[in-house]
Amino acid sequence: MATLINPYKDVHKGIRKLLNDTLLLMGQTDFNDAEFVTNLRHQVTQLHDLLELHSDIENRLLAPVIYEAGGESEIALIESTHERLDGILTGLISDLENLLPSDDSAARGYQLYVAYSDYVGEQMQHMREEETLIWPIISSQCSDQQMIEFQIQARQMTPPPVMRTLLMAMIAAINPFERKLMLGNMQKVLTAEAFQNICNLAQSVLSKSDWHHLSQQLGFASADLQGTRALN
Repeated sequence: MATLINPYKDVHKGIRKLLNDTLLLMGQTDFNDAEFVTNLRHQVTQLHDLLELHSDIENRLLAPVIYEAGGESEIALIESTHERLDGILTGLISDLENLLPSDDSAARGYQLYVAYSDYVGEQMQHMREEETLIWPIISSQCSDQQMIEFQIQARQMTPPPVMRTLLMAMIAAINPFERKLMLGNMQKVLTAEAFQNICNLAQSVLSKSDWHHLSQQLGFASADLQGTRALN
């Protein structure tokens, strides 16, 4: 009954990209500029919403499988880590909301940057624990069909704005083979309009050469979406 469909691989690649992108933005932010701080707070809030939903999906869909397999201690570790990390990020958002331009804004902003950097390190370690402790249990307990059903439920639980953010990050973060597999599967099941929306996202985050290569793999007439035969 073992499955090779890994619920963490592509999603975690996307999350790692978002974590690092946000760290880069925080390092570039002028904390004396209210508009810069507002933009940063918006991005951190988006990240929080995605991670909160990701944790909820794991708790609701995957935790029962782990419990049934006798992995109570592993689930307890993961759930406590989810709660602790959520508290850290919520606190950082609150600090950003209260950060007004002042003489010490730059110093306080740098402190937030260092704190967020620590948070990123902890999130990276947490995802590694899920990939090394939880994934082996899931892979041994679930069939391919079960994992496909989990993926469908996870998509249904994800609001469109959050899904858009995650998809853009995943498409940019995964390798060409994984990208072809992901979009190729979508091409089989989505309507032409829905699939074109996915292609628009892909084209917006990929280099011209990467998009051209992907469009050829998927059987498009050219890299220009408007002329894509696959969508006609």
